[in-house]
Amino acid sequence: MRILAKLKRKMGFEDREKLEKRGALLLFQTELINIIGLETEDSEVLKQIDFVEDFKESEKGVILFNETLLKIGIQHLHEVGLLGAGIYISILDSGIFLQDLGLKYSVALHKDFTGEGLQDEVPHGTIISKLIQSIAPESSMLIGKIVNRFGEVDEIAVFQGLEWSYQNKAHLVNLSLGFSRKCQGDCWLCQYVDALVDNGVHVVSAAGNWGPEKGSISCPGNANKAITIGASEDGKIANYSSRGFASQEKPDLLAPGSLSIGKFKIIGTSISTPIITGTLASLFSKYQDKEWVIKSVKQSCKDLGYSKSEQGQGLLNIPMLLEVLEK
Repeated sequence: MRILAKLKRKMGFEDREKLEKRGALLLFQTELINIIGLETEDSEVLKQIDFVEDFKESEKGVILFNETLLKIGIQHLHEVGLLGAGIYISILDSGIFLQDLGLKYSVALHKDFTGEGLQDEVPHGTIISKLIQSIAPESSMLIGKIVNRFGEVDEIAVFQGLEWSYQNKAHLVNLSLGFSRKCQGDCWLCQYVDALVDNGVHVVSAAGNWGPEKGSISCPGNANKAITIGASEDGKIANYSSRGFASQEKPDLLAPGSLSIGKFKIIGTSISTPIITGTLASLFSKYQDKEWVIKSVKQSCKDLGYSKSEQGQGLLNIPMLLEVLEK
């Protein structure tokens, strides 16, 4: 059984020994927040450990494999030399096709958190990676495989992948996946994402495909400091794109949610998310003030006439964005 536990304080060496004596294997630990990941046959033993405040079973999330790309104007970024050079993007997904040499040469580092090896069996991660590469071709990718061959992602694996991204100094993390739960940014995963952003790692997360229900945004898209991406379709908000609570200005913005590959069409916020990740990577390669860049991306969006809890700031508008940045 895989367990996430919230601690009353930082865990020391003796505390770790206490866990091991009770048959709990430590899987995840970070200096940023008092959350750990464990594997144990009996979670009840955690009630006997004085420094454990609370615990829960690590949930299973789903990859958000669905819609957005046809026309976003990436040529305007390339025309002015915004190609993502020097930017490290962590793509936490289902791995990549190792046979794809075009991707392989962009990979600076990789790690498997599933025990299956890096090969992409879904092939969700490969599509996400190629989409980011097409927008920011000179960026470097950190490939963390956290989605297994069944399309499942364990919550502890997300924590592990995010910590790995932080330790390896990623500028951006792409999460085209999420956990469907009612949260307003206060779950442990969202708290951890906020801590990562505070420490310089910008997390771009899919809003989810559970729209049009209000309050349907997935975690960690609910994190206050995550850049949460919804999907558009034909210039309107996609019906499936998850909405925030009425009091919530989430998602942060929209991007096209459909991608055509030959005769196949893929739709969903999984596709919208790497469009924003790649765009930010391209801009980060020139502009040092990343907070200003993110603010400019949001300010330049096209208002589609929906509420902030449906569209955020609106639809990505690259031509207007470049005008704003050059003022």
